[in-house]
Amino acid sequence: MSCSCLPRKNHVRLIENCYPTQAGQNSPQPSETSYLVYYAASKPAKLAKVAQYLKKRISRDVYRQKKFDIMITIGIINELMAGCSKDLNLFAKCVLYSLSTILEMGDFDLSWAAANTFRRFCTLHDGSTLGVDENLTREFDSLTSSFIKEASKDTSKESEKKWRLLGLRAIHGLVSSTIIKSSSPKAYLKELIYSILSNIDSFKAYLTESDLPETPECLEEHYTLSPTEMSEATTNVCSLECGKQLLQNSPPLYLREITVIFFSYIEEHNHYQCQDYCIDLVHFIMLNVAPSYRHIIVNEIRKMLKLCNEMEVDQRKATLINLIAFCLANRMVAVGLSVLEVVEALIDHLFIMLKYKSLNKNNTHPHEFTPLEAEFRKGIVESIGGLATHLYYSEQINDILDFLIKKLSLNCKEQVVDEVPVSSIRRAVLKCMKILVDTNSKAVEDSHYGNSEVPYSIISPTFCLFTNEHPSVRKEYGFFFLSYLDNWSIHESKNTATPKSSTINSAKHVHRSVDTALEFRHALHQALFDCTLQESLFPLDYSIILSIFKKLLQRYQHDELIRVTPLMFKLQGTANSIEQPHALDQFVASYFEYAGEFLEIEQLRTYMKEVIKTRKQSNCWFDPRDCNLNDLKCMEGKTFAMLKENNNLSYQARRVNIDPDTIKEILLHDEHSQRQFSDLEKRLDLEYDPKGSSYDSLRSSICSQQCASGAHVHHLKLSAPLIVRHEDSEPPVSPKVENLLEALKNGNDSSDFMDSDSSDVPREMSLTSRTIRSDRSKADIKNLLRSVSVRATVPSSISLVNTPHLHH
Repeated sequence: MSCSCLPRKNHVRLIENCYPTQAGQNSPQPSETSYLVYYAASKPAKLAKVAQYLKKRISRDVYRQKKFDIMITIGIINELMAGCSKDLNLFAKCVLYSLSTILEMGDFDLSWAAANTFRRFCTLHDGSTLGVDENLTREFDSLTSSFIKEASKDTSKESEKKWRLLGLRAIHGLVSSTIIKSSSPKAYLKELIYSILSNIDSFKAYLTESDLPETPECLEEHYTLSPTEMSEATTNVCSLECGKQLLQNSPPLYLREITVIFFSYIEEHNHYQCQDYCIDLVHFIMLNVAPSYRHIIVNEIRKMLKLCNEMEVDQRKATLINLIAFCLANRMVAVGLSVLEVVEALIDHLFIMLKYKSLNKNNTHPHEFTPLEAEFRKGIVESIGGLATHLYYSEQINDILDFLIKKLSLNCKEQVVDEVPVSSIRRAVLKCMKILVDTNSKAVEDSHYGNSEVPYSIISPTFCLFTNEHPSVRKEYGFFFLSYLDNWSIHESKNTATPKSSTINSAKHVHRSVDTALEFRHALHQALFDCTLQESLFPLDYSIILSIFKKLLQRYQHDELIRVTPLMFKLQGTANSIEQPHALDQFVASYFEYAGEFLEIEQLRTYMKEVIKTRKQSNCWFDPRDCNLNDLKCMEGKTFAMLKENNNLSYQARRVNIDPDTIKEILLHDEHSQRQFSDLEKRLDLEYDPKGSSYDSLRSSICSQQCASGAHVHHLKLSAPLIVRHEDSEPPVSPKVENLLEALKNGNDSSDFMDSDSSDVPREMSLTSRTIRSDRSKADIKNLLRSVSVRATVPSSISLVNTPHLHH
């Protein structure tokens, strides 16, 4: 019997019956294919036989160039994958080998069908055997690389564009499936990302908030390519969708490597010169990465910036710092970001740039920056300010400010630190502090979340910068401090002008809270006083100091005016000892004029207008005499000589002083001041002492007056023996262990008093309010105490009664 007469095996006959016999039919026979799927799904061994035969059939048809039969075989494979998806691992290698063989033909229609089959394979396969079966992994990686090469073909030829779309469709099937999560894409990851990025012309479509379709039409399963529809926009959308799915579905373990590959593509293609492209790419990455993993992106960019060994700022460093600024300044939360590590790295790069400026011998103007250096410095400042857009913990802003203040080298007496001028360091750090305050304020206003209060202990050490010898440092610090006053409520409420009422802790100790805001203001007044009397001040210095006094007046109103009035009189009295007495006179007059307007004290406002009018007539008044906060920068670079030339101001002009008695008389008749201060006249007569002795004495006298007048102490609970002793003005006798019984008895008798609230005035106990106890209970206590025989070896000074502890 000849070989052709041998009976066919069941699986071969079933497969061959699936091929159509009638012309014009382009898909497998439906009924025969259903029977083949049923046969293959009945036993795994049968499925393996079917797969092996299809593999041989594909190889034979490819060799004979039977395009029609190959297309039918692809259809059969699709049906088998759908019907036997649970046993897909049994014929996965055959499927991948068959698709690779078809791609080698170079026929576009067959390759398009093979790409669709590959998409289905990625959707149905769980990736469990990839990485375990070496042969299967090798076939899969080889096939994936083939599709990546198709997506990376040259677009200069019109005929190659459709191959790019074919490869991108296959890649989309891979990156949008679960197989990318369970497999190891290291073998082809770099080529995959490069092929995606090479097809992206613009990220704008995926950076806007407009509603995009869940799946673009060109990536749908039954999409048919039309030559007239092929365009750059189609491949651009497909590439963006592939990149989006890759970032969203990749395991977090590979995010770091993916980020590195993205930036290696930028470097190899010299895209650092185009910052807009780099920023759009980082924006695209951040949007498609979960918030809990975005810190990986920021850290990788920071590492790449650290690898730039050159001290000189080049385009690469400028672009990287702008990328960090974009990531931090945009409202995209990066949970897990190490805030202080980022700040430290940014400050280190800033110092490196300043050091390069200082060491560069070719730099004749060390204070001037090149465009790239200015851009780099701006990026660092914006990056630090961007950290205020997201509060990852409650003390974040305070910690950043505290870190930056330490970088100011406040205790340093040297002019140069690590070969960098201290003044340059302070100017740069103060810019960072200012933008941090401003950015956080804007973020609080936009998002309506509460901002954290900055403790006085953080800001107070910086007061010495008011008297810094460098005008540029004084300017930057003044701008920062004005932002601080504008954007933060100081540690307590705005309307707090008197010390807070006493509070009592759980141990029944009385604690009078220390008015730290008052101490802060006193220290600030002293610093501003010293700054005002400093030699070689500029008009901008006076304008900043006046603006600070105005901010304090706005916050504390009459309380601030009464406390500052002796200071202003002191400044007027010492004006003759400085170089510009008329400037100091104008400073004092401007303050009182503003106080009269803001607090609506008509007599004060009228009197100050007369004084100012007289000074103008005597040619001892500058114009402009004052600047608002927004106009302070207009004063930069101006000197008093320039203002004198414009106003014909005379050095020998007669000084027109403000009469202190008139100011005192006006304030003594002010109703608000009278209601707020019972010792108003004493306060106004006080001579300001910059060393603070007069302040301390006045404050202690006020505290004593409050204690004597009976300041309200809420929920004060004291035992009866203590009150009796204080009323009799006798020295307190501390109960010892020997008379413990008597002490406990007294304590039990006063239990009603201990459990009730008492005012500042001691009350007598009510005999009817005692709790009746059983005689048996008292007897048990007596017996227990008699059984305790404890003798004190030394006189004890420990009191069993808690005495109030007052903090003045």
